[in-house]
Amino acid sequence: MIQGPFPPIKCGMDEWQQIVMKQQRPSMGSVSDVESALLTSSSEDESEDEVFLIPIDPEESVPHAPEEEATPASTKKAAELEAKSLADTRNQLIKLVKYVKVGNQTATVIALCSLLEFDLDKDPCQIQLVKDAGAIEVLLNILETDDFRCKVGALMVLRKMKSRKAIRKAKAIPRLIDMMDAPEEVLHGTGSHHKIDNAGYLDEVRTATQALLALMESRTNREILLKSGGIFVLLKLLETTKKEILIPTVAVVQRCAVETNSMTMTTNSSPDDFRLALRSGGMVIQLVRLLNSSSDPALLEQCGFAIARAAEDAETRDLVRQHGGLETLVKLLDKQENTQLLIAVTQALWKCSVSPKNLERIQEVKGVKEVVSLLHHHSETVLINVVGALAEIATVEQNRYYSIGARPDKKTKTRTIFKLDGIKCLVNMLTRSHIPLLVNVAKALGACAQTQEITDTIIELDGVRLLWSLLRNSDPEVQAASSCAIRQCLETRGLNNGATGELVRSLVGGLELLVTRLQSKNDEVVAGICSAVSVIAEDEENLAVLTDHGIVPILAQLTRAQPKGDVLRHYLARAITQCSRFGANRTTFGEHAAVAPLVAFFTTSTDPKVHCAVTTALEQLSLHPSNCIVMHRQGVVSHLLKLCGTSDRRVQDAAANCLQHIRRVTRLHSRAARKSRKTRLK
Repeated sequence: MIQGPFPPIKCGMDEWQQIVMKQQRPSMGSVSDVESALLTSSSEDESEDEVFLIPIDPEESVPHAPEEEATPASTKKAAELEAKSLADTRNQLIKLVKYVKVGNQTATVIALCSLLEFDLDKDPCQIQLVKDAGAIEVLLNILETDDFRCKVGALMVLRKMKSRKAIRKAKAIPRLIDMMDAPEEVLHGTGSHHKIDNAGYLDEVRTATQALLALMESRTNREILLKSGGIFVLLKLLETTKKEILIPTVAVVQRCAVETNSMTMTTNSSPDDFRLALRSGGMVIQLVRLLNSSSDPALLEQCGFAIARAAEDAETRDLVRQHGGLETLVKLLDKQENTQLLIAVTQALWKCSVSPKNLERIQEVKGVKEVVSLLHHHSETVLINVVGALAEIATVEQNRYYSIGARPDKKTKTRTIFKLDGIKCLVNMLTRSHIPLLVNVAKALGACAQTQEITDTIIELDGVRLLWSLLRNSDPEVQAASSCAIRQCLETRGLNNGATGELVRSLVGGLELLVTRLQSKNDEVVAGICSAVSVIAEDEENLAVLTDHGIVPILAQLTRAQPKGDVLRHYLARAITQCSRFGANRTTFGEHAAVAPLVAFFTTSTDPKVHCAVTTALEQLSLHPSNCIVMHRQGVVSHLLKLCGTSDRRVQDAAANCLQHIRRVTRLHSRAARKSRKTRLK
C-alpha cells in the first residue's frame, strides 16, 4: 500500500531559544558567566579536563583535502587530519555528556543545546558514542526534574537521536506518555495556572509527542504504546485546540495505524489492535471532526494521511462517511496549489472509495468529476492516488462513463462520448516508468474496460499494445495488473470478432511473451497470465500459436505443483479448458500427468468458482479415454454427482457430460475385459 510523507518538524537552537524567552527564565549570561557556571559544576573533575563551551560544528572541523593531485604523502596527511577531527568530535561529545550529568541547570541547558548541533540523527558513530557514554539514561532522568528548559532540551535530544531500540530498552515510552498526559485545563487554557507554567506544560507536551513520534517507526514501540494506555492519552490530546500539539499527535496516530500486510506481529497482539482501539475509542470520529473544522494545511494533511491509514478497515470507512468526512475530502480537492495536502486527501479518498456506499456518496457530492480533473496534475504521487481511486470508482458502471468523459443521453438512452479525456490520460500514463503508477493505471483501465464503448476507445488509442508491453516490465505487480487488464479488454471486445484475434496476433512476440511469463514464480502474475490465456485461446489461430510455443506442458507443470491460491486455481482450470479444445492437447495434458492433480482441486479448494472451472476443464479432458480412466481412479465421480445439483446450468451440463464420457469408457473397458477373458478361456 502507498504511505504518505510526514511534515518536517523543526528542531534546533532557534526553537529552544524561543521557548526559553517565552518562559522568562534567567538568561544564560555572557561567555564568562557560562564558563564560570560550567567550572562550578565541574569543579570535582580531574584537573587536566578542559572546560568546554560551545562545540565546533563537526562539518566545519573536518579539513577539506587539497584540490591538487593526490600523492601518498597528501593522502596520509588527510587521513591523519580526519582521524584527529574524529577524535576531537569524540572528546567533545564525551565532555558534553559529562556536563549534562554533573552540571547545574544552566550548564545542562548549554550542553543539551550543544548536543543538538551534532549529527545525532545521521552519524551512527556519534550516536554510538553518546549511547556508550550513558547519555540516554541521563536524559531520561532529566525528564523527572521540574525544570521545563532541561526537560524540553532532553526531549529534543532524544527525538533527534532516533535510537529506537536503546530508548525502548530504557523504558522511555511510558515516561513520554506520562509527560503527554497534561491536565485538561492546561490543554484547553481554562485553568488558573500561571501563563508561564501553562506555556511550559504545552512545550513539554509538544516535545514529548514529537519524541514519541520519532519512535513510532518501530513495530515493537507501537505495541508498547498500545499496552501502556497511549491510546487514551492521544485521544485526550486530540480534543485540544492547540495546533502545535494536534499536528504531532495526529502524526503519531498516522504512524500507528499501519497497513495490515506491512506488519508481522511477534507477540500476542494483532495488527488490527490499534485500529480497533481507534474505532472503539472514538479517535476516528475526532480525526474526521478535525478534518471538518480545521483550516490549517499541516493539520489537514496529517488528518488525511491518518484517515487513509485507518481506512484499511471497512468499519472505519463507514465512520468517515457517517460523520461527513467524504464531503470535506472532496472539497479539499480544490487545494491543488498545496501538493502535500492534495496527496493526503487523494490517498484518503482512494482508501475510502473501496466501500460501495462510500462510492455512492462520492458520486452524490460530484466527487467523481473532481477526481478525473486531477489526472493532469504534475505530481506523480497525486496521480498514483487519483488513478487508484479511479480504479475503485470505475467498478460502478455509471462512474465509468464519467471517467472517460461519457454520459447517458436522456433522450435516446444511449451513451454519448464528449470532450473529456479520462481514458486518453490513462493510456498515455502507460508510457511512464514509475512502478506504483503503472500498477494503478493498469487496474483502472481493467476496471473501465468492463464497458464495450470504453474498450473500443482503449483499443483505438493503442492501449492494448501498451498494456502488453508492460508484461516486459520486471516488476511482478505491473505484470499481474497488465495481464488482468488485457484479459478484461479482450473479454469485453469478444474474440469471436475476427479483428480482435488479429489484433493479438499482430503484436510481434506477444503470445511468446505470454507463455514465458507463465513460468514466473509470482502466483499473482501466473494467475493474471492464465486469465489472459483463457480468453485469448478462444481464437483457434491464437491457440495454435500458443500450442506451438509449448503452453500445454507449462500448464500441466503448474497443475502438478498444486497452487495454493483459489484465484490461480480458477484461472488455471479455465486456461486448461480452452487449450484442451485444440488438436492433441487433451492427450498431451494426460501424458504430462495433469489430470489427477486437477481432480485434487475439488478437495484442496472450497471455492465454488474453482469447482465450476475444474468441471468444465474435466469435461474437455474426458473426451480422451485414458484421461477418463485416471479421473475414475481419482474418485471424481462423487464430486461430479454433487455438481449436477448446482443451479448453474452450464456447470450441470459439464458435469453430466464428463460423467457420460467416464461411463462410456468404463463400459467399453468392461466389454473389452470380458472379451479378453472369453478369448483366454477358449
